[in-house]
Formats: sequence, structure tokens, C-alpha cells
Amino acid sequence: MIFTDSTMFVFGTLNAVGTADEPIVFTSETRWQGIRILNPFDNSVIVNGIIEKVNGTALDINRGLLNLSDSIVRSSTQGIRVRSNGATIVYNEIYSNDIGVLGGGEMSFNLSGNTIRDNVVGISIDGPLGTLTFSGNNIVHNVGANLEVTGVGDSIVDAFSNWWGTADAVLVEGTIRHQFDYASLPLVVYEPVATAPILDVR
Repeated sequence: MIFTDSTMFVFGTLNAVGTADEPIVFTSETRWQGIRILNPFDNSVIVNGIIEKVNGTALDINRGLLNLSDSIVRSSTQGIRVRSNGATIVYNEIYSNDIGVLGGGEMSFNLSGNTIRDNVVGISIDGPLGTLTFSGNNIVHNVGANLEVTGVGDSIVDAFSNWWGTADAVLVEGTIRHQFDYASLPLVVYEPVATAPILDVR
């Protein structure tokens, strides 16, 4: 599907299931405005998809439900923004974005088995409330930070058992921007760290 300076709004259900050899591609020759998932009642599905070249958020899960797997999200301002509970984001490649994954607030979502690499910021959590947990991802080579949290509060982001490109906790700390850098920020708990890249063992 080729879009030019357009936004794809999903008020119903999106069922985009490709194959590894023939993925469903959402793109444009010039920048476009991405996909917005807006249905809070039914799960949309993207499997073996490619979402790319978006001026803004490539995939905005905004009040909607989505299962995203085995897909590529790349070359956009923001890769994935999660603004509703219950999204499942597993076994994807998320790279070459300004921000790979953006979430925050009270939002809870399943983020596992992904490779989040070569973005400016890999994961950005804005003002988390309560405890947010994600594990089993490869979060590497993001030039500004592998993970950053913003906002003020005593909340915790549990990010243990991810691969950060090293098993040295001191080096991992240097790729995370959180309470150890600024006392007013939420805390990221990243230990224990994975000792090797996370493999797809399905």
C-alpha cells in the first residue's frame, strides 16, 4: 500500500497478515502520516508487515487494540507509540527511527522478543505511572539512549532480562537515562541483564 501525505485511520479492524517472503508494505515515495489504531473493542493484527518512511508516528496505538508481530517498523520519526492498554508487540525489527517505541502513563503492553536497534532513542517512556515491565528484547546501538524515562515520580520501569549489547551492568547503565542520572526521574531496574543476544526460539 502506497500513501502520499496521508494518514490511515483504523476505526474498525485491520487484519494485515503477510508472509516472510511477501510482507504487506505500508509506505510512500514521500513522507506520509502513518497508521492510527482507534478501535478499543476489537483486536487489529499486523503480521509480516513493513511500516516505513513516516513523518510522525509510523504506528500509533491510540485507544485501540493491536497485535503486531514479525514486522519491520523503520525510517520514521517515531516507530510505535502506545497510548492504550493491551497491545502486543512481539518479534519485530524496529530501527532507523528517531524514537523506536514510545509509551507512558498508565499504559501496559507486552513488549518482548523484539530487536530495537540503530534508532536515536530505542525506547522512551514518558511519565510512567505504576510499574511497567518488559523483557526478552534486544535493545542495542541506539545512539542517544537505549532506554530513557521522562517525567517526575516514584514509578518503576522493570526492564530486566533484555540484551543491551553487553552483559556488563556498568556499560548497560551508560545506555539508560533514568533516576541515576537525574534524581527526579523514574527508576529503571535493568538487572539481571541477558548475557547474550535474545534468539527467536519459537
